[in-house]
Amino acid sequence: MINSAYEELINSYFVNDISVTYTLKTDDITVCDKPQGTPYLSRKDEFDDKGYAKKTQSKLSVCAKNGGFYLSLTTESDELSEFGLNLPFKFMGKKNCGGWKKQYLFNSPYASLCSEHIFCYLTNPEGKNLILVCLSEADGWKMDYSLFSGGQYFDNLKILADFDKAYKISNRKTLDVYIGEAGSYLAALKKVSFLKKLPVAHYEKSFVRAGEYIRIDVTGDFDYVVAENEKYNNLGGYALVKGNGYGLITCTPYKSGARGIDCTFYCYDDIEKLRERSMFSVSQKDNALTDGNDCEWKCHVTAILKYMQDYGFNAALYEKIKPDLDVMTERNEDKAKDRQTVYYKARKGFSEYNVFNSDRVQEQFFAAGIFFEAYKTLGEKKYLEYATGAMDCALKRQSADGAIKTTLEWSVKEEDYTTVCCLIIPVIDAAIFLEKIDKARSDRYFECAAKMARHVYERGFDFPTETVLQTEAEPFIEEGSMSCSALTLLYYCSRVKFVKEYVVRAKEILDMHENWVVKTPFAPMFHSTLRWWETKWEGDKDGNALCMGHAWTIWRAEADYLYYTLTGDEKYLLKALNGYASNFSKINEEGKSFTCYQPDYITGGGFTTSGKQVTFKIAHDFPKQTDSGLSRYAWARAEDILKEKSGF
Repeated sequence: MINSAYEELINSYFVNDISVTYTLKTDDITVCDKPQGTPYLSRKDEFDDKGYAKKTQSKLSVCAKNGGFYLSLTTESDELSEFGLNLPFKFMGKKNCGGWKKQYLFNSPYASLCSEHIFCYLTNPEGKNLILVCLSEADGWKMDYSLFSGGQYFDNLKILADFDKAYKISNRKTLDVYIGEAGSYLAALKKVSFLKKLPVAHYEKSFVRAGEYIRIDVTGDFDYVVAENEKYNNLGGYALVKGNGYGLITCTPYKSGARGIDCTFYCYDDIEKLRERSMFSVSQKDNALTDGNDCEWKCHVTAILKYMQDYGFNAALYEKIKPDLDVMTERNEDKAKDRQTVYYKARKGFSEYNVFNSDRVQEQFFAAGIFFEAYKTLGEKKYLEYATGAMDCALKRQSADGAIKTTLEWSVKEEDYTTVCCLIIPVIDAAIFLEKIDKARSDRYFECAAKMARHVYERGFDFPTETVLQTEAEPFIEEGSMSCSALTLLYYCSRVKFVKEYVVRAKEILDMHENWVVKTPFAPMFHSTLRWWETKWEGDKDGNALCMGHAWTIWRAEADYLYYTLTGDEKYLLKALNGYASNFSKINEEGKSFTCYQPDYITGGGFTTSGKQVTFKIAHDFPKQTDSGLSRYAWARAEDILKEKSGF
């Protein structure tokens, strides 16, 4: 061991020793073979007992101070391209680390507008959260996602003084980092302010309507904040900043002329006008780049149908979704499309009205929901036929214990999918809609929903999800199944029958799920939930990478809203609004949207096998590719939140 401080640091937070991550100037990572989850593999240099790494001529010193650990890395080598530290934290899923509640999530990375200031907040379900602060200049960080299970686990965090030359040339020779515990995100910001000797801006609400004022809190002493060249004075630890125009607005605190650490909020003009622009900007060109399945890539259909329910039939909007509805109701088997057509006849082991060649049950339930909305909007009886047929088919998957189960090509056994995309929502909606026109079917759907809710309650704190079984790590704890478990119980209590124990259990799940709720004060990230694998299929398809403001954040946001309506606890209304704002803030002024915001500087490279197939660019932004499908899920689930007078 280098010293006692290093030993304490490793034993407390890491699975292995810290090491140097590097590439050589003579390396060309753009032509190498690549595994999944990363665009290239770095070299690694280990420290000896004196903290020296011979290959890179590097020296690491560690000391304990100010409630944490200071790490200082230097090198004398002129041969290095990438240069930094491997920090193999006890990330969630690591084996032999005491179980997931004792492990860490890479929850809230932060970088100021020009990446001058970088820090990362790691959450721990037992409350032993960590704050990592770059004390010296650094190019950024890189997450090494697992080389197995589709990169669905955090494996190793790299803090990089220098990126490889394929991304950027910096030639730094030092890296200073602080790692310490923080009981909360606010406590972490206080630590950042202390260490950097700068004020730090943040907020409790990430959005404001143009012409109104948003409260910007500042940790640390400051004189004023600046937003869009306007100064706003210190009013006693905070400033009131006026929202102007449309888009993301960065707000920076100053003390004695020194620039502090900024935050970014979202300013919108009118929420219904924004909704209108978002509907009319739906593009078949965008959607043609997806697989078109009835779950993720038909969300725009539901959103537009519900929009027309509120504002009346619109021929231009109908033309945007007619091709989707036609494919979904195609009756010629030769023209039917996998995972899109709901085929009206039984075939090849599939029941009638099953999604064509798909056992992915969320596609089945979403399709049924789309057909019900199509019937409500368009009044064509064929959509009611397809709606009830598809829902009847979907509920054949319900087992005696109430779970919705399926077996997919990667499954070892039948799996519980009840909380994969919150399948209870279309069941309850269908039951309510059919009460006056098909009472027997409605009663059956209500009974199925009751069994689903009871199953989720009885299941406790087990959160099965759609994943690949593997032996390299502990079972994956997926935030979506967690938020959908809470939403399942709350949706039942809100729409069908209030059951106190369900609300209590939902609150327990929401409290635990806070570890997956992002705190970074950048509007598309703030109150987003934590996901990082969808970026292989979505946006620029260059993941793995954190996908902030992802549509599935809405599961948590809607659960927060329902908890508020059931209990009157207004802090959950604010949580819900911030969650929705993480999605709305991805929409540009013309109404075009993105699947997510990617804070990763270096993304995983997508489904590629060689560096020759990878675009080596610093991401840390929205994807270049706009999205017209999944990104509309927020609107599909927004009817309650839009009616909230104290909301948008």
